[in-house]
Amino acid sequence: MSLLTRCCTAAPKWARTTFTMPIPKKLNEIVRLPLFEREEPVKIRSMWLEHINEKPRSIGAVMAKPEWDVFHKNALACPMFIVPVQKPEGYFNMVSQIQDGKYCLMTFLDHYRSNPTEAPPFMVLNFYDDLLKSKELTLLRADLVAPDLSKAEGEAVVRTLREFYGQPALFKKWVETFNLRSREFDFTEFTRANDSFFREIFGKAVRERIQQQTENAPEVPIPTRS
Repeated sequence: MSLLTRCCTAAPKWARTTFTMPIPKKLNEIVRLPLFEREEPVKIRSMWLEHINEKPRSIGAVMAKPEWDVFHKNALACPMFIVPVQKPEGYFNMVSQIQDGKYCLMTFLDHYRSNPTEAPPFMVLNFYDDLLKSKELTLLRADLVAPDLSKAEGEAVVRTLREFYGQPALFKKWVETFNLRSREFDFTEFTRANDSFFREIFGKAVRERIQQQTENAPEVPIPTRS
């Protein structure tokens, strides 16, 4: 039995939706690059986050050169990983596929197992290093494709990837093992060892889901006496 088979969880009901494969945009198609090039790194960070995060289905982040160098090197060496997306009723697994260290597709694990080359993306991440040499910054944009993947869940997925690819101990123990020694990767141990981490970063998303479910729940009529 393969590792990805052993990690499989039940698909969320919206996982059967058909998606259109997104086409990556160049940075100069998203912002006025000459304007960014004239600004200081602190200002660039503020401009990027404001521009991207105002979009309801997009998430912006900025990586300084030291973080990016480590992330990029590790992503080239080990381009795949698994992220358990926490829900009030449990979790489902998404697989990350980082291409050339600059483009990442997140898809549902069961879809990947069924057809790796045509698994529809739930979320895509683009890393723009256009300003790396001049400003020592890499700009990150994540876009939510699956209709029921919330922004808070997407933010937690982004943070998970940054932590596990950026922290040497986490990368070596989990990401490297997942890619290079898959028979040694214990998914149960992975979720158990990192349970507090996942609870923390997905906490906001889970609370929002619970609140949403509460607000949408039908009112129970109060019995009255005749």
